Order: sequence, then C-alpha cells, then structure tokens
Amino acid sequence: MSKNDKFNVDGWMNALVGLGKTFDKDKHTYYGTYNPLSKQELSNIYMGGGYSRKVVDEKCDDMTREWITIQDDEDEEINGHLERLKAESVFNVAIKWMKLYGGSIIIMGILDGQDFDKPLNINNKNNKISWLKPVSSSNIWLNYSTFVKDPKDPNFGKVKIFNCYVGPEQKELKVHHSRVLEFHGLPVPEDIGNSNIELRYWGGSFLESVYDNLKRYCGISASIANILYEFCIGKYVIKGLTEKLAEGNENQLITRMEIIQMYKSVLNAVILDEGESFTSESKSVAGLPELIDRVMMDLSGASGYPVTKLFGRSPAGENATGKSDERNYYDRVKSEQKEKLKDPLQELVNLIDKTYDISGDTHLIEFNPLFQLTEKEQAEVDKINGETDHIYIQDGVLDASEVRIMRFPELPQLPDIPDETTMIKKEETTIEKKDGFLSKFFKGKRK
Repeated sequence: MSKNDKFNVDGWMNALVGLGKTFDKDKHTYYGTYNPLSKQELSNIYMGGGYSRKVVDEKCDDMTREWITIQDDEDEEINGHLERLKAESVFNVAIKWMKLYGGSIIIMGILDGQDFDKPLNINNKNNKISWLKPVSSSNIWLNYSTFVKDPKDPNFGKVKIFNCYVGPEQKELKVHHSRVLEFHGLPVPEDIGNSNIELRYWGGSFLESVYDNLKRYCGISASIANILYEFCIGKYVIKGLTEKLAEGNENQLITRMEIIQMYKSVLNAVILDEGESFTSESKSVAGLPELIDRVMMDLSGASGYPVTKLFGRSPAGENATGKSDERNYYDRVKSEQKEKLKDPLQELVNLIDKTYDISGDTHLIEFNPLFQLTEKEQAEVDKINGETDHIYIQDGVLDASEVRIMRFPELPQLPDIPDETTMIKKEETTIEKKDGFLSKFFKGKRK
C-alpha cells in the first residue's frame, strides 16, 4: 500500500472493491456552498410556476381556513373587531410572505395620537385600531432599521423601529415594534447567516428549501412536453439529396417537402416520386409514468404535502383511502398554527381587549378543527352517539336532561318535569292540606 492510499477509519472498508479508499466514488460526493436566492428570484419563482405558488399558499390557506374561536366572547365583540379589520385575510397574506421570503410583519394602524415610530400609548382612552397591513421582509430594510441593543431589555436583539416601504407607491414608513406583529421563517444556523443580516434575523424561505426538488419536477414536466412534440417523427429518403444541396437547390428541397406535407394533410397519404421513401418513427415512453411518480413523491416528501393534496391525485394502492396521509398533514398544519400563528393572533386579541375595554378575563384563542367530517361520516357518528345515549338512559347512568346538556349545550335548558311518583306525592300533599283547612273551617262554624 502506497502512502497516498488512505482508508476511512470510522466506516466500512473493502480494499478489493475500493470501499473506503480515496478512489471510492462515494467519498467524492459532498454538498456545495449554500447560496441563498435573492428576494427577486423568489418572487420570480413564485409568480412564474403553478406548483411554486401552491407549495407556498396551500398550507397557509389551510392554517386560516377554519379560523379561530375566542373563549368567553359570548357577545362576539372581539370577533366583530377581527372581522372589521379583515384579520383572517391579513394573517393569511402575512404567513404567505413569511413562507416565501422568510419573514413578514403586520403593521397595526393604531390611532393613539402619536407618530408610528413612537411606542404605543396603551393607556390612551381614545385608542382605536383602524387597520392592519401585511408587509413582506422584502419591503423592510433592516440595515436602516433600529435594533434593541440593551442586554437587559426583554426585546434585546429584536428590531426596535422598522424601516418599511408600504403600498403601491412604496412609501417609506418607520414603525415602532409595539405597533407590529412579527412572523419568522425557518430557523437558520448562525454560521450560514453571518454575512446576511436579513437571513439571520427573519429566517429561511420555505420555497427555497424545496427549490431543488421543485426544479427537478418542473424540468421533467417540460421535458415530457418536448417528447410529445417529437413523439412521432417522419423520415424522408430523397434520391440525390446530397447533389441537390451541393448545387444550391435548398429552396427546391424545402418546396418539395412542403408539397409532401400538404398532400399528407389533405389526402391523408404521402405521394412520393421514384427513388423517394417515407417512414415514421415513434419514441418510446415506457417507464415514464413510474419516473414521474418517483419525482412527485420526492417533491411531496420535501414539501410536507401528501401527493393527494399537492397534485390532486386519488389515493393509489389496494384499499387506499388517503385518510392517514390527510390526518398526518393536518397534524403538521396544526403544529404550524401553534408555532407561527398563535402568538401574533393572541397579541392582537389582547390588544383589542385592552383598547376597547372589553370586560371579562383574558380571551384566549383556539383554532377550530381542520379535519371536517363529510355529511355521511357525521350522520354515522350521530347514530352511534344516539345509540350510546339511549343505553345510558335505559341503564340509569344518565337521565334525558343530562344527555341533552352533554350533547347539545347550545340549546336552552328545559324546565324540570317531575316524574309520576313525585306528581302523586305532591297531589296527596295538596289534598291533605285542603282537607285540614276545610275541617278547621267547618269546626269553627259549628262553634
């Protein structure tokens, strides 16, 4: 063994096949330097491809689709303010920009008598939340923003005043962080973002994390289109072709080909001269569907979407329903709701609560269930519950009024109806009281 031959000291080795040696092909596979895509490149990818847009939008739409329930908001006063502010739509756009660019904010248009770059005066009785505006991190200049530099401040390391460009005219607006709800993208290792303040502060783009997988799928789809264009190719054999081209008769050749093609279209036949021949060759597409399926699964795994959700395909395989994939997907959506959406939403609800002096305890939010039963499934569940309740009532575990409260708490309570035994006892007591009164009455009369 020469001095240039090296072995991997902590892996499998086999000198006969070169496993673990320097000429092992696998040893030369490595990941290159990470170069983040620019904001403009991300915008181009998002706007230019259907699946590029879908991998960003679909999960965001599901995160806000069933919206929220606010505890102890019987009069729906807080919910009314959220509807007035179009909060559902605004939050939907904000998390889309978060997934696309890595971060976003919602500016709260709170009219408290102060400029937007000043801290919010929460104690001002004339406060009013007038509007909400989503802004992507691509329209925020962190280099011209102010950061909290005091380590004793609970907001240390965060932006104190955002320098934003808002609206169609891209008007510059400086906004204090107390008037802002922040959304951050995928966590980024610190050594990756050392030279990029935006990447380090906001986080990574979800679209960029699946870009390679998306590029492979879209590239293969484009290649399939080219295959179909050239699926059937006609082959012409023309006598003396070389001599004709050498004599400069290219135009005559082109005219001849056009005539052959014209007769082929009109008569559905090829008319040839002596010495000419025509054959047609077709390309094979064997194995292409299987290849596409593998690439689709690759993109599905990288994006976290089931194939049925991302591509609209029916579940494949014997006895396949896709229910398990769907439930797993909604579990991931629920997790992202809790991680990315809950805190900013709760902060807005708390601010509405305090600004408009809404009475009651803290109004906590709950995300409504994402997985909705079909009418048939709901009917089956109701039937099972009804049979169970009937058994409870028959066996004396619960009475009908308790079942009513348990199953239908939203319905008004019925007045207590005494049973037959209670009615009989009550009637006997009434008769006894009447008899006693009458006997006393007549007894007094006799005297």
